[in-house]
Amino acid sequence: MTIGDHMIVRPHTMMAADVVVRDYGTVAAQVFLGRRAVVEENAYVGAGAKVRGYASVGSGSVIGMGSLVLGHVPRGETWAGNPLRRLAPASRLTDRGPT
Repeated sequence: MTIGDHMIVRPHTMMAADVVVRDYGTVAAQVFLGRRAVVEENAYVGAGAKVRGYASVGSGSVIGMGSLVLGHVPRGETWAGNPLRRLAPASRLTDRGPT
């Protein structure tokens, strides 16, 4: 497991083998990160979300509560749901969230 600097992992989170959470990432409560899942820099994974093994959350992306991530989430986008779908593209994100 690789844990970056200044990152947050909330209670009741489970991480399988070889998970990577990079600098400034946030993993909310009751999240499951499967084997070799990657949460890139400044990414946020909402409460109760599940990230399948070998899936990744791109830098600066946001994953909504209870979402199911089965593949790669591109950098700087907001995704949520089950099935997972894009809510805001990177071009619509600002430092204050989606516009």
